[in-house]
Formats: sequence, C-alpha cells, structure tokens
Amino acid sequence: MTIQTRNYLPDTMRPGLNARFWLDLNGGPVKVTLRPGQYIEYHLSEPDEEGYRFHTERISYEPANGVSEGYLWRVRTVGGRDCDGLIENTTEMGCPYSQLHSFKDLQGMGWPNWKDLSSSVYDEFAQSAGY
Repeated sequence: MTIQTRNYLPDTMRPGLNARFWLDLNGGPVKVTLRPGQYIEYHLSEPDEEGYRFHTERISYEPANGVSEGYLWRVRTVGGRDCDGLIENTTEMGCPYSQLHSFKDLQGMGWPNWKDLSSSVYDEFAQSAGY
C-alpha cells in the first residue's frame, strides 16, 4: 500500500481547523489528520486468481471560506483486470466538517458520515462490444 499526503493550496489560502477523522485501512482503524488544503491518497494492488485487483482513494480537505463550513471530498476507485479486460467502479463522496464523527460504530467510535455524490463504471469488454 502506498500512502501520500500533499498540499494543493498555498499556505496563505489554508486558514482554518485541521480535519481529524478515522479511516479503515488494511482492516483496521487509522487516525488521519489533514490540514486545510491538504489531501491524502493511497493505493493497493494485488494479484488474484484471474489477473489483479486494485483499490485507490483520494481524500481532500477544502477549508471553510466564511460562507460554508469545511468539506471533505473522497474519490474511491476499485476494480481489476482479468481475461475480459479492465473494469473500474468509481464513487465520489463528500462529508461536511461538522459530520466527521457523526456515524457511530458498535464500539462507539465516530466515523465520517460520507454521502455518495456520484458513481460510474467502466467496463473495457462491454465498451468494446458496443454497450
């Protein structure tokens, strides 16, 4: 698994609070802190019985701007390749800063309350067949 964090806004455009929240990585909870204007990206790829599968996510933190509260954007792509070609499922999600801990699990831990915003599927075999 590869994990990277980077800033996408200059320091002068990143006022506000840090976003601290939990992610489930490799089967366990990991505490993540993003400064305003920062993102985290991680990738996992492994072989399977017919080819390989992968999982990629990018979470970015857009700071509050005086009109609206801060917001986290999440793009998740899962898929793989086998004898039929490449298939990818991409989902875009969002979570307002105020809901970073509003989803409680059975142990009482607060997780981000992600809402699906859009999704798409790419199927190489279906596309080549004209679907």
